[in-house]
Amino acid sequence: MSLHEQLSCMTQWLRDEELPLPPNTHPSRLAVYRELVYNNIGSFIDVTFPVARSILKEPLWTSLKQKFTSEYVCQSPYFYEISHQFRQWIDESNLPDLSPFPWLTELLHVEWMELMVEIAPDTVMTGSVIDDLAHVSDPLLKPAVPFWVLGYHWPVHRWRLNWTDFEPEPVILLVYRKFPELDIRMEELSASEACLFDVLSRADEQSITLSELAQKSSELLPLNLRISNDQARQWLLQREELGFIFQYA
Repeated sequence: MSLHEQLSCMTQWLRDEELPLPPNTHPSRLAVYRELVYNNIGSFIDVTFPVARSILKEPLWTSLKQKFTSEYVCQSPYFYEISHQFRQWIDESNLPDLSPFPWLTELLHVEWMELMVEIAPDTVMTGSVIDDLAHVSDPLLKPAVPFWVLGYHWPVHRWRLNWTDFEPEPVILLVYRKFPELDIRMEELSASEACLFDVLSRADEQSITLSELAQKSSELLPLNLRISNDQARQWLLQREELGFIFQYA
């Protein structure tokens, strides 16, 4: 057996101890490395999904981590991507053991989003953070915090450790990193508010005026939900008070 074949055999065994060991190796020594591999991968999964772990309980959760470690071929060398790829594996696997938990993919997603918001790069401040939103008739807006607009069929953002009430309830969330504390916030939005913030998110690196934001949002809504400039200003001011800040040219 060549060195490459021996190393390949060894790494496969580290992922799945049911496979044959490489020749002339000591199981007790390799078991130390196997435990390190499993514990490192498992710790990143556990810290990202504490609520899901508490609801599914330890035997099932441990089994999922073991199957993921042995079956999934990770595509990224970054440790923070492990939890993302675990979530993707759950989505794609259709495991029979998870059929009693139809909300699991959404719960994993909302917990994973907390990590994404935390590590998202800071917005480069090119203007000043001032009171233009309150005092200028049509300010040019550019969010100064990373944010996402997300929709779920279950209110998974409300669930806590060992949760037991799993009634479906569609929700739309504004998820962002609060300024200046940099805490993560998840706020429920109405359909009109969600449309406004979605349009704002699609502006990307571009700035957009308040009137443009209200107009483009209204074009996507029924007549009875159209947004006026004053209504848009009120919603944005409410979010500024909560730490969703803007920079102004």
